[in-house]
Amino acid sequence: MKKKNLTILAEFFGHMLTGAAMFVGMALLAVGLSRFVDWLPFLHSSSLAAGLLHGVEQCILFADAVFFVWWLIYSTYKALKELMKD
Repeated sequence: MKKKNLTILAEFFGHMLTGAAMFVGMALLAVGLSRFVDWLPFLHSSSLAAGLLHGVEQCILFADAVFFVWWLIYSTYKALKELMKD
């Protein structure tokens, strides 16, 4: 394998690790928000606040999953494009 191809593959795996780290970070934010929503009844908060925060949590998880899939597709396309140049 050529050195250029190894560099491209190393960049690809770096992109994958970066994407996975960002996914985990956003997922942890959503899980933390979920735990907070679970504690709201004990804080005597309104059910409206709990419902709103639950919706925000779901939006974060959905956006996180969509962005992660986009990141995987884009990184794969970019790596394949570079490999096909040779």
